[in-house]
Amino acid sequence: MADNTVLNPGAGGDTIAADDVGGVKYQYVKLDVGAGGASSPVVSSLPVSGTFYQATQPISAVSLPLPSGAATEAGNLATLVARTPVAGQTTMAASRPVVIASDQSTLPVNQAGVSATGSITALNANLSTGVATANSSVALSLNGATGFSIDIRGTFVATLLIQGSVTGNDWITLSVLPIGAGLNIAQVASVTAVGAWWGNSNGLQQIRVACSAFTSGTVTPTLRAMTAAGMVFTLPAGQTSQAVSVPASTNLIGDVGTQYRANATGAALTSKFTSAATVNNALILTGARRLLGWTLTNTTASFKYFRFYNKATAPTSGESPTFMVGLPPNSTTVRQQEGGIAMTLGLGIACTGAVADTDTTVTAVADVIGAIFYI
Repeated sequence: MADNTVLNPGAGGDTIAADDVGGVKYQYVKLDVGAGGASSPVVSSLPVSGTFYQATQPISAVSLPLPSGAATEAGNLATLVARTPVAGQTTMAASRPVVIASDQSTLPVNQAGVSATGSITALNANLSTGVATANSSVALSLNGATGFSIDIRGTFVATLLIQGSVTGNDWITLSVLPIGAGLNIAQVASVTAVGAWWGNSNGLQQIRVACSAFTSGTVTPTLRAMTAAGMVFTLPAGQTSQAVSVPASTNLIGDVGTQYRANATGAALTSKFTSAATVNNALILTGARRLLGWTLTNTTASFKYFRFYNKATAPTSGESPTFMVGLPPNSTTVRQQEGGIAMTLGLGIACTGAVADTDTTVTAVADVIGAIFYI
C-alpha cells in the first residue's frame, strides 16, 4: 500500500504498515496480551479477561483510618432497631434513652391510673407530722392527679383517717365521699368498716390511709390516683328527694332573720287566756320556747298586770316574773315580737290586779281576755 513504509529500500527490507495523513505517516500497532516469551494478539472474538469486572468488588480497609466508634456501629444499629417497637409501649430496659434539652421547660406529668396497696396492722403514732409508724399507713404519690379513690378491705377493728399532704411531711385529715348509689352526699372524715370512697386532691403531693385507733385484724387499703370531676349527685331510680341530716348544734348556719319553723306548719301556736278569780298562775309549755307575741284586752276600768315567766314549772303566788306587761283600762294591747323572746326553760304566765313584782291581788272572771302566741 502507498501508505506503508519499506525498510532498507532496494535491499528487500520489511514493510511497515502505516497511514499517511497529510504527508505524515502514523504507524499501525496491534495489541498483544501475551505473557513473556509468548504472543496472544487481541482480536474481535477475544474479550478482555480478568477479575475486575465481577459484580462485587472486594475492598480492603485494613490500613485506612476509621472514624471513632466505627467498630461498634453495627452493634449500636442493632440495639436501636431492637429498642424501636413497632407500636405501643415497652419496658424501660427495652426503650431507647432520650436526652432532655438543657433548657427544657417543666413537663406536665399526670399520675392518673397509678395505684398503691398494702396492709395496716398497727397504730400510727405520727398522724399529723413526720414519718408514719411502721405498718400503720399506706400512701400514694399523686404527681399532679386531681383526685383519688380508696377501697378498704379486710377484717379489722380499727379507725382509719384519709389524709393528704402538700409537703410530704405534714398531714391533714380529708373528708371523702362514699362511692355508691344514694350515698354520695354525706362526707366522712374517718372510716371504721370496709367500703370505697373518693375525693379531690388538687394541690396535694400525697394521700394516705393512716390508722388512728387499732384493736385487731388487718386492714388492706388500695389507693388509686385519678382525674377528678365535680360531684354530680344522682338520685336512685324512683326517688324524688334525698334526706339530709344536720347535726344537733346551737351554732347558726346563717342569721337570716325570723324563721318560725319549730313545728310542721312553721306557724305560731296559740294559748287562749281568760282570767279567773285568782292570780292566774299557769305553765303554758315546758322546754325551750320562743314567745312571739300576744293580744290582751282589759275589760275593767282599772289597770291589770300580765306577767311572763321563764320557768319549767308553773309560777307560784307572789313570785317575781321575767317581765310584766301593763294593760290600760278598757283597752286592747297587741304585740308581735320580731324574732321572738327566748324562754329557755318553759313559758309560764300570771295576771294580777296590782303592779308590784310579788303582787298577789286576784282578778275577777274575764277581767282580762286574749291569747298568747309562741313556738
